[in-house]
Formats: sequence, C-alpha cells, structure tokens
Amino acid sequence: MRARCVTLCAAASLGALALGAAPHPARAHLERSAPAARAAGLGDAFVSVADDATAVVANSAGLVNLPAFTVLATWQSPYGLDDLSEGFFAAAARTRHLRLGVAWFHRGLDGALSEDLITVAVARDLLRTAEDASLSVGASVDLARVSVNADGLDASDGAATAGLAIHMRPFPVIGVGYAVRHLNAPTLHLVGGGPGTPLERTHTWGISYYWERRLVVSFESALEQGQWHNRAGVEVVLDRRLFIRSGMDGRYASAGIGARWSGIALDVSVRSHETLGASTLFTIGYAPEPSADPYAQSP
Repeated sequence: MRARCVTLCAAASLGALALGAAPHPARAHLERSAPAARAAGLGDAFVSVADDATAVVANSAGLVNLPAFTVLATWQSPYGLDDLSEGFFAAAARTRHLRLGVAWFHRGLDGALSEDLITVAVARDLLRTAEDASLSVGASVDLARVSVNADGLDASDGAATAGLAIHMRPFPVIGVGYAVRHLNAPTLHLVGGGPGTPLERTHTWGISYYWERRLVVSFESALEQGQWHNRAGVEVVLDRRLFIRSGMDGRYASAGIGARWSGIALDVSVRSHETLGASTLFTIGYAPEPSADPYAQSP
C-alpha cells in the first residue's frame, strides 16, 4: 500500500509540473493577496500546508485534512491606507465522502473600487494509508466581480473561473501541493470597446517538511504573469498553543505569531512590501481541538 501511494504521488507530481511548465501570457487583474494571517506569516507559501480553512483558496485538496467544521475570518488595512481595506472569510465542513468549503474575499477603496471573489470548493481522498501517506484532489469555482467608480468611470463586470488542486503526503514528514486557478482565463471588461483585462491562469506547486513536531519549513513556486516567483516560510511550534512564523516571497518579508486555545485560533502577521509599506493582518478562527498533537504526522 505504501509503495502504491508513493507511485501515485510521484505520477501526480510529474503531471502537475508538466502542466505548470506551459507559459501563459495573460495579465493579472485581481492582485494576489494573502487571505489569512498564518499564510501571510509563512510568506504565503501555503499550497503544500493547506491545513486550515485558507485551503479553500490556497489548495482545495487540502480540505480533506481539516476537522469536521472549521471557520476563520481575516481583516487587514493594506499598507496603512485608511481608505483601502481587505477582508476574508472561509468555512469548511465534511460529508460522508466529500469535504466542502466556501470563501469570500473583498477589497475596497472608498468611493473608487470594489473587488469581490467568492470561491466554492470540494475535495476528496484518492488514497490514505495507516502510515498517514495520502493523496487527495480538489476542485474549485471562483466568481469574481470588480466595480470601478472613479474619474468619470462607472463600470462593473464579473467572471466565473475554475481551478484544480492536488495534496499529498508520500511520507509522514513531507507535504506536497499543487494548484492551478483560472483555468479558462476569463476576461473582465470595464471599458467599452477596450481589450479587457484577463484573470491570468496561475500555477503553484510547493513542498513542506515537518521536523520533530517543532518546526515546519515550506517552499513554493508560482507561475504568475509568465514568470516563476519563489516564496518560503518557517513556523516554529513553541508548544501546542503558541507559534511563531517568518517568510519571504521576493516582494514581501513577513513575520507573525499565533495562539490556540479550546479550538479558538488567533493569528497576527505583518507583511512589509519593499516599496508600498507594511500591512497587518488579524485572523480569528475556530476548529475542534485535535485528538492528538496537530503535528502527529512527524515521527
């Protein structure tokens, strides 16, 4: 069974990397933003971790690793600008055979811009062994809408997109993830007669390592705007209740701290952009307390 799982995981990894190798010239419209403080603290290197409700947008296949019900909400004021705000809400639950998730991201600039992205995701296991090796797949649908009201322009448009994801543990101490979003690369039209702005197809793959239930190291690479961008993060578990994190993704440096108690999670992270300044993210979430150490996959 272990050999079968490793073979399937390796095949899935090669297929994901082959798909991601194809260049896609589409330009991004909705700017990439860390949806939650924990992911931000890890430099947004979360596709191979994907173990909280952020998985709805980061890697839908990771939903299979969540408890029966989990929810989180994030608020941030990007770069300290009073008129610009972002919010994120995500929830996930399980049925007998599937894991389901929903998320809503909103960015608003008072009197000028409003962006909304609603994501619905589903996931299931393909294989799971007694030794905690696993392979799961996920799919998501995004509903995006942008409204602009500035400089005489009053327009809005929306689009529907789809995504696929893989999450696997070929060995107890290794996590691997891959996600592709905006498969159909739709175009938003805000100016009549203009060329429109596409939502670019993005590919992200990553790997994480869990050491002695005390350390998580995560690395990932994302194909965005035709170029690969690398990011990485580290999470240190001071005890089962307290976590510290740091990360880097080339454009941002980040640091954060988190605490867990009776199923309640509180996380705070600061992301510092090289030119735009710092953003502080606050996330509160709930998930049932695990019956064992949350890093029990590590030996």
